[in-house]
Amino acid sequence: MENLVIKIGIYAICKNEGAHISRWLEAHKSADKIVIVDTGSTDNSFNTLKSFETMLPNLVVEQHIFEEFRFDTAKNYAMSKLKEFTNTDDMWLFGCLDLDEFLCDGGITLLKDLWNGTSDKVKINATTIDSGFNCVSENKFHKRADYVRWINPVHETLIFSPPPSPVAFCSTVTSQCILHT
Repeated sequence: MENLVIKIGIYAICKNEGAHISRWLEAHKSADKIVIVDTGSTDNSFNTLKSFETMLPNLVVEQHIFEEFRFDTAKNYAMSKLKEFTNTDDMWLFGCLDLDEFLCDGGITLLKDLWNGTSDKVKINATTIDSGFNCVSENKFHKRADYVRWINPVHETLIFSPPPSPVAFCSTVTSQCILHT
C-alpha cells in the first residue's frame, strides 16, 4: 500500500459531560476529524462544545434528541455523521470514545504510525485511572467501512457484518493508549 494516507476520525456521543469536555478535546485535537453528538445535555455541554468549533476547524458538534434512546442507535448516528465528513480516497481509522476516555499523549500519532490500513479493527490497551485496572479494548477503533455498526441498546457492541476476511481482521496497539476516568 504505497503512499497510503492514514487519517483518524473520532466520534462520540455526549450527555451532561461538561466536566470532561476541555480535557477530551485537548487529547484528541490532532485527529483529522471529530464529530460529537450531544443527546440532550442539561448542563450546558452542548453550548460549551459549540464554542470550541471556531478554535478547532476539525470539530463538528450537533445535538440530536432520540425519541427512544439506545446507545447503539446514538453511536451509529454519530458514526454516520463522521462518514459525511470523510472520504473513501484515504484510509480512515474511526474511533468511538466516551468523553471520560482519553487517548494518551501522542495517541493519534501512535495510531497513525501503527495501523497499516488493512485490519478492520484495532485492539488498544486501556487503563482506568482511578483503579489502575488494565484491560484490552476492542470496541473503540475500526476501519471506516459500511459493514461496521453498533448493536444492543446498552452494553453496545461493535459488529462487522458481513464479517471481514479473518486474515487481516485485527491489529493490536500494545502500549497503554486509552485512559479512562
